[in-house]
Parts: sequence; structure tokens; C-alpha cells
Amino acid sequence: MLLTVGVVLLVTAALAGPRLAGDVARIGVLLAALVAGCASAWAARARLRDTEEACAAAAAALALTGVAVGDAPLGAGPLPALVVAGVLLSLRVLLPCPLSWPLAAWIALQVAALRSLALVPDGVPRTVLLLTVALTGLAVPLGARRPLARVALLTTVPWLVAGVAAGLLTAATAAGPARWLSAGLTVAAAAGLLLVRLDRAVGSLLGPPRLVPVVAGTVAGARSVRRCPPAVPSRCPSPAGSASCWRARPRPR
Repeated sequence: MLLTVGVVLLVTAALAGPRLAGDVARIGVLLAALVAGCASAWAARARLRDTEEACAAAAAALALTGVAVGDAPLGAGPLPALVVAGVLLSLRVLLPCPLSWPLAAWIALQVAALRSLALVPDGVPRTVLLLTVALTGLAVPLGARRPLARVALLTTVPWLVAGVAAGLLTAATAAGPARWLSAGLTVAAAAGLLLVRLDRAVGSLLGPPRLVPVVAGTVAGARSVRRCPPAVPSRCPSPAGSASCWRARPRPR
């Protein structure tokens, strides 16, 4: 109980510090995250699982705070969030027990993607970014523990909806390789949704068993319909013209 209260107080102070003191306090928050991460590693060696998870949660929250709420230079652009995500994934390999490492890494990746939206132009680049994040989020539940899989899937839904809508629009308006790239990523997102439906940990979150195949088929079908060429107009558009064309045909002997 006291450990939980201490973690909450530490994270609360970290949330207020960068806004009050700027970059100096933000650097202190990142140093505090480093100390909490070292404490989690010590708890892992001592086989104190609750302490390990609590310190990992504090370190992850402090690291995300240091890059998510800041101004330039630490809080501007996607690079700081990507660096934090890489560090957290490395800690996931070194300390596999805490759930906080992969969860915070996924949050950091989304923060980096959100900051990248303002940097990429509309059209194919933004469609590729949205669908790439959606595919990454669909891949997380396939090998993750149940709580992480559920959180990853729920937070992937907005990216998936926005990416599919942008992909269909780009596939209908773009030309050449851009059309094929957007269409291919859209179909891949639909296929990824089918694979996630087979996972028992998150399958119940996707509704009835037939819902996901119908949605995936609709997305792929909409993509195919948009690629159909326009119909060739008839040479006899009017009923009178059709009759004259029929009379003009040579009769078989």
C-alpha cells in the first residue's frame, strides 16, 4: 500500500514539475525515471515482483511525462518519443516480467505518430503513416499478454478507422504506385483484423464472430469497386435507336 502511494505521489509531482519549471525540471524527471528503472532491476534480482512492477510503472510514467508534455527541444517532434519507445522495448527484453515496459512503449510510439501527423503531407504519406500504426497495433495482441493485448487493440481502433478511410480515398484519387500502395495497405489492415479475431484474448472485444469477416470483406470489396473502369456507353442510347440498330443487323441465312 505504501509503495503504491509513493508511486502515485512521484508521478503526480512529475506531471506538475515540467509545466512549472520547464526543461530543467523535465531533465530531472528523466533522471528520476532512470533511478526508478534501476530500482525495478534491483527488485527483479531480489525477486520482489510487486516492487519490480511498481518501480517499472513509475519509471515508464516518468519517461513518458518527460517527452509528452514538454516544449522544445525535449518535447518537440517525434524523435524523443521514438527514443523512449526504443529504451522501453530494450527494458522489455532485459526485464520481461513487468507489463509496464511494453505498454509504455506502445504509448510512446503513438505519441511519436501523433507528432508526425503534422509533419507529413496529406495523401499517400499520411495514409501510409496511419495504416502503419494500425498494422503495428494489430500485431501487438498476437504475442502479448491479455491486458496488453486488450489495451493495444482498443487504442488501435481510431488509427484503423482513419487509415482505412484515408486508404480508400487515396486509392480512388491517386494514380500509379501511390494507388497500389494505399490499396495494398488497406487490404493488409483488413487481413490483420481477421488474424486478431482468431486470438482468444481479444476476440470477444470485436463483437460477434461474423462481424469482423463482413467488415474485412467490405473494406477489400470497396477497394476493388473503386478500381473498376467506367462502363463503355452504348452506341444505341435511346429505345428508338435500339430498335433501328436491331433492324439494321443482318439476318442469319
